[in-house]
Amino acid sequence: MSWSQKVSRPAGSSKDPAKPAKVPGASLDKKVTDYIDGWSSTLEVNEKTFDELLFKTTRPSQSHAVKRYILHKAMESLSSDHDRKVFETALQLIHVADVNDTLFFPSEEGVRSFLRFLQEAKKSLDVCVFTITDDRISQKLIDAHKRGVKVRVITDDEKAHDLGSDVEKLAAAGVPCRQDANPSAHMHNKFCVIDGHLVINGSYNWTVSAGRANNENVIVTDNEELVIKFTRYFESLWTQFEKNKV
Repeated sequence: MSWSQKVSRPAGSSKDPAKPAKVPGASLDKKVTDYIDGWSSTLEVNEKTFDELLFKTTRPSQSHAVKRYILHKAMESLSSDHDRKVFETALQLIHVADVNDTLFFPSEEGVRSFLRFLQEAKKSLDVCVFTITDDRISQKLIDAHKRGVKVRVITDDEKAHDLGSDVEKLAAAGVPCRQDANPSAHMHNKFCVIDGHLVINGSYNWTVSAGRANNENVIVTDNEELVIKFTRYFESLWTQFEKNKV
């Protein structure tokens, strides 16, 4: 589902008519909703205002709900002919918020969706994948590196040098790449962390056959607890393989 489709659906509605509509802000502390309600009654809204709101009034377990409520209030403002910038700023803040999706393969549409997630990286792309041979994916990583995104790749020492592997191409393009150095075991992970906010994880190797022929899956989520755990795991492997640069 596109972002435009998401935000055009009335707040609290559901694709499944059997599910009761959720009341925006129902899970939030009253002081948080009061703060947002106070903000939404004004016209002077900018990105700094939103940033302060999120940092000062949320706990990690609340942030997704807060972002949803901000969007709800911004949409209310639009219906009252408030400045459209209110809505645009809200969209910037929820760009990777409330994402819980699955991609199943083989599927060309699934591959296109997968590539879009990589393409939307703004700050960082931490990749930890067993094998990378799909040129479309490696090009997205190189493109991200060229536009200033901090890209790092961890891969398996044997697969990195297989025929068709793109790892050496990535390294040659300036992307830092590291590998394990255990001949009796594999670095068999298949995940990445995007901008420190989004995790893509599953059975999907970054190969052409995984997208076109194999039965594969990935889960895409911005669940903060999971993102933190995957980020810490990536950093531990990055440190562990410090001497094993490609």
